[in-house]
Amino acid sequence: MGDRPHYYLELLGVDPKFQGKKIASRLVNPVLAYADRIGNPCYLETSSVQNTKVYDGWGFKVVDTIPTPFIKNKTEYLMVRKPASNTSLY
Repeated sequence: MGDRPHYYLELLGVDPKFQGKKIASRLVNPVLAYADRIGNPCYLETSSVQNTKVYDGWGFKVVDTIPTPFIKNKTEYLMVRKPASNTSLY
């Protein structure tokens, strides 16, 4: 993301026994709404291809992949979400 203002969603996890109850949405939606309101993109990384599908539902798109350091045959998916109020940034 370079030196552009943005939000980095660093840690998000929901215990598997509570998944499917919209808990992640309750955590993420207010952040995304605020980022949209001020026109900042959001950035995250995930090492789970299944999670890329979840984040895609919030408008994130994979923009790059890199090998996960120290873990053989694992990939990090770098994802960006443009602000809904200003899609001309990228």
